[in-house]
Amino acid sequence: MELTSEQKQEIHKKLNATWSSTNCPKCGKAWVHVDDFLSEIREYQGENISEDQKVAPVIILSCLVCGHIEYISPKILKITGF
Repeated sequence: MELTSEQKQEIHKKLNATWSSTNCPKCGKAWVHVDDFLSEIREYQGENISEDQKVAPVIILSCLVCGHIEYISPKILKITGF
């Protein structure tokens, strides 16, 4: 699912309000790049892939300097649409 520009602005606003720093925890540079799409993490069930797996939506943040990636929850941040 693609994130709207309004959702991306909302994410940046909430991160700036809640994080003590928006610098990359690995290289220390200013880094918060919000990917254009929403991703998901699925519950691991070994080789048994099923429709009943629990799914967590995640927003991918990446550092444009060193490539470090972090996931954040749109539900916990209460991003519009989640």
